Amino acid sequence: MYKYKFLFILVIGIFFTACDNFLDVNKNPNKQTDPTLSTLASDVMIKTAEMHINFSLIADRYTQQLSSVGGSQTDQYYENDASSVWYSLYTGVLADLDELTKLAEQEGAYHFLGMAQVLTAANLAAATDLWGDMPYSEALKGNENYLPKYDNQTHIYTEVFKLLDEGIVNLQKTDVNFDFSTIAGDFDLFFKGDVGMWIKLAYAYKARFLNHWSNTSQFYDVAAIKDAVNNSFTSEAEDVNFYYTEETHSPYYDIVLSNNTGNLSVTFGNYFISMLSGTVKGTGIDPRLAIIADTVTNGPYNGSYEGHVNGSSTNGTNELAFTENCFHFSNTSPIEIFTYAELQFILSEVDIKSGDKADAYAAWEKGVRANMAKLGVTSADIDAYIAVSGVDATNITIADVMNEKYIATFLNYEAWVDMRRYDYGTNDAAMYPGFTQPVDVDPSLNGAWARRLVYPLTERTRNAENTTAAMGDNYGMAKPLTWNK
Repeated sequence: MYKYKFLFILVIGIFFTACDNFLDVNKNPNKQTDPTLSTLASDVMIKTAEMHINFSLIADRYTQQLSSVGGSQTDQYYENDASSVWYSLYTGVLADLDELTKLAEQEGAYHFLGMAQVLTAANLAAATDLWGDMPYSEALKGNENYLPKYDNQTHIYTEVFKLLDEGIVNLQKTDVNFDFSTIAGDFDLFFKGDVGMWIKLAYAYKARFLNHWSNTSQFYDVAAIKDAVNNSFTSEAEDVNFYYTEETHSPYYDIVLSNNTGNLSVTFGNYFISMLSGTVKGTGIDPRLAIIADTVTNGPYNGSYEGHVNGSSTNGTNELAFTENCFHFSNTSPIEIFTYAELQFILSEVDIKSGDKADAYAAWEKGVRANMAKLGVTSADIDAYIAVSGVDATNITIADVMNEKYIATFLNYEAWVDMRRYDYGTNDAAMYPGFTQPVDVDPSLNGAWARRLVYPLTERTRNAENTTAAMGDNYGMAKPLTWNK
């Protein structure tokens, strides 16, 4: 009797084990279920680049550097929640960064930990600059908390600066497991294992994020910004570029391929082109125009380059093309995560506010030269452009800085932060001169400017109590963020 019972139990056990293996169709036997530090590190860098692109494709419509062909509600300031980007942020890059942080702490791998802290700060700050208050302290808890509270933007930025400072400390440690200087750098898609460059990137983000608070008494510290810039990149050769390959090409090249098949989506915004064509600044055609945009494909130049007017339902006349010949849109073009030029414009801005126009001009000139040189403009053309600009060490203004930074931060969500900090130039006729709201703007905004994205509808329904509390009064696209008030 006992022998038969044992055989019966054994058969049943084998049957259910076999069923479990057979029915477990959602597990990929080839997928690594216990990722290594290097695997996770490569993954979070790829996803950070993807988030940079996602954020920028949204923001560049509000800055009118890009324009939706045929018009779109995004361009026209109708409510935009960018829900797919929100969920990619939480279930993708932030979740994986959380895993990398835990694994690095467990292994005593402080260089990997520092990398994770820097990239967490970068993604978190970029996201709060789009949506405002967000779940963070109670987020990423899985089934421990499906209804996380929203942390206010001041708290999130406090965490951002804490992460950057801790990241710098961890990256500077020498007695660590998996020291970047002793392991192959193939995993590091940004710097090939150069820990010094990771430290410089942390300082670059610190300068950028401190400067976001220029209109407030919180966080803004001119001396700290200058110190961060001085500890960061020393030339455009140290720009943080992420490269796709011919096999796995840039998402921007996907737009080119789509446009080439007649499925037009986005192209150059008319205002951005007017800044490059001399229409706005009256300084002649910028030598960067023919590098950024394809000025050949669509026929002969008729004396006035035009882009697509944001919000317009018509394609309009356009002598420019959005093709693989453009600097940013080939299948191997770099995704510019952070540039030396941006840092110099940050430095120039704070120098002007400190009353030091000589240093401000020096930084402005370095920023212009760095951006132009990277794009391939000749030294002679750069010299001629600077000369005709009329800017010098006695008359340089914030507008001079922000107009050049606007061009240099094409395809960078940072340009929208700047526009909001300076109220789209409404208080300074020289700043973003001639910039107007898009065609057919949402009438419910009563002429207000776009200031944020709104929370995804699923957040407002599934986590209604916390989301509603974060929304507060007068919530919508025109409600300013904390640093924008």
